[in-house]
Amino acid sequence: MLEQHGESRSKETMADDEFNLAADAACRSRHESSLRKRRKFYLRLQRFLVIAEKRAWKILISILDWRCPCCDGNLSEHQVEAIKLLLKPGDLLLETNNAYPFWQIAVRVALGTNWSHSAFYPGGAIVIDAGTRPYVAEVPLDDFLGTSHIAVLRPRYQTREDLESATTDVVSCLGKPFNITFDHNNRKTVYCAQLVSNALERMPHPIRISRRQMLWKKIVSPEDLEKNPEVDCLWSSHPMFWLNLCHHWPLGMALSLGMMAGWNWGYAGAVCGGTLAVFLLTAVSVRIRKDEQKAQHLCRSPDAAQSRNSAHPSSSHTND
Repeated sequence: MLEQHGESRSKETMADDEFNLAADAACRSRHESSLRKRRKFYLRLQRFLVIAEKRAWKILISILDWRCPCCDGNLSEHQVEAIKLLLKPGDLLLETNNAYPFWQIAVRVALGTNWSHSAFYPGGAIVIDAGTRPYVAEVPLDDFLGTSHIAVLRPRYQTREDLESATTDVVSCLGKPFNITFDHNNRKTVYCAQLVSNALERMPHPIRISRRQMLWKKIVSPEDLEKNPEVDCLWSSHPMFWLNLCHHWPLGMALSLGMMAGWNWGYAGAVCGGTLAVFLLTAVSVRIRKDEQKAQHLCRSPDAAQSRNSAHPSSSHTND
């Protein structure tokens, strides 16, 4: 009887052990399944946040890119010629355009600077920048200087190899997409100041550019290039933020007239009237600007020059 009782007891113990092992395995399986589900959820959430951030930046940049009518002209011909005589390969250019007040307000509020753009001058009649087009591209120097304010900076290259290294680095970035999220750690895309700072920091004798905080990330602003002790400012038109905004009195007048026209319908009517007036004035300004650019492009194209020559023969030919 004792032996049978012992055998039954051992069988029960073995059964309990097997049950406990199965329960532990099931618990581990459920825990691993829960961890996998959490990982999938966090990965999906991370992807969603990345996509949402990109779309939010796209919307913001599309708003900042609105061109508004401005009574202030561009740099004078004398200033443009002075800049061209001063420029040497390896120089940096800072720029701000009064026709884009939303960019000026954004960089002033977020970064505390009056400069909204920067570019690298490799020599010749071009500059290389990221932002004029949605990728790193060569821009004609005359087009880049067709703006309101410019500064010419010259880094202190210690050797010829430093200059060649910076130029090669910038040229190698041609075609890279614009860094729409301004993430300085992103090596696949670049924004304007990142393009220049990366080139200076990768030279044999690097020039370190400081970063500043913008929201939850650190970025390089055009003013960080200007204030660097190893970069000399050779020429500047010294933009003033409040004075730049004063040049947009047509926009303010349109806003005031629109609000006055819609005031009969209360606050909502005033807001809608002012918004509509600003939108119409901006749309007309953009349309006029596009027509001017189209006319300039046609005048510069070689086909147009040939057609003009064929349509208007030289005076010597007519005299013959």
